[in-house]
Amino acid sequence: MQLDKKKYKKSEVEAILLDVKTEYENKLKEQKGTIIELTNDNAHLKSELSTYKEREAYLSSAIISAEKTAEKIKKKAELQYELEMDKLRNFNNKWDEYFLLLKEKYPMYAPIENAIDVRAKLMSLLKLSNSKRAIEKLDKMLAEKGSINKKSDKFTAVTSDNGFNMDEVLNPGELELEDLCKELGLMDIDE
Repeated sequence: MQLDKKKYKKSEVEAILLDVKTEYENKLKEQKGTIIELTNDNAHLKSELSTYKEREAYLSSAIISAEKTAEKIKKKAELQYELEMDKLRNFNNKWDEYFLLLKEKYPMYAPIENAIDVRAKLMSLLKLSNSKRAIEKLDKMLAEKGSINKKSDKFTAVTSDNGFNMDEVLNPGELELEDLCKELGLMDIDE
């Protein structure tokens, strides 16, 4: 609204002031509406932010829990690996002398030579420090052992009254070394 430098009558001034007041009130209502809208948006955004913070806290705790579980699984796997390696070492120790006796007693017997070969591979496996390499080597050795078993099923060696199958020698199951040596006549039977 443009005002000139002339004199205005009181009614004209009142009309101009009324126009200005009306325009001001309209702008004020508009601004109040904007403020209310922004306040509502702000409250909504705070609510969403709170939800995201809760989700973040939940995800953080889930990640921490997953890391702890992964650590437990890793420790358990390492322990399992060590137990399996101990079993292999114990197996090797139990049968080491037995295989050497068999080699002395039956030096030209092919399955005995194969068994000694498996024993040597087991020894090299037990010397490995890297568990991944050890597992790969063990898998390879077990595959080769399967082929040795197939070859050895055909042979049976006889000592006096007793005979034994090479498959039983290579896969003794629950037999004890002492019982087997007694059965083969390598040790005296104590009754």
